[in-house]
Amino acid sequence: MNNLFKSFRNTIIYIYEGFGRIFSLTKDIYPTVGVSPFEGDPCKNSELKD
Repeated sequence: MNNLFKSFRNTIIYIYEGFGRIFSLTKDIYPTVGVSPFEGDPCKNSELKD
């Protein structure tokens, strides 16, 4: 019976940690680079237009 409760407890912890990772704030640390300017010419090929 103790093994059943331990298994149930581990399952609940596993699901709880998953929700914590999904809904937590991001931990990615990226440098702030700002807006990147467009450095090219627009495509003039009419075959690629929708």
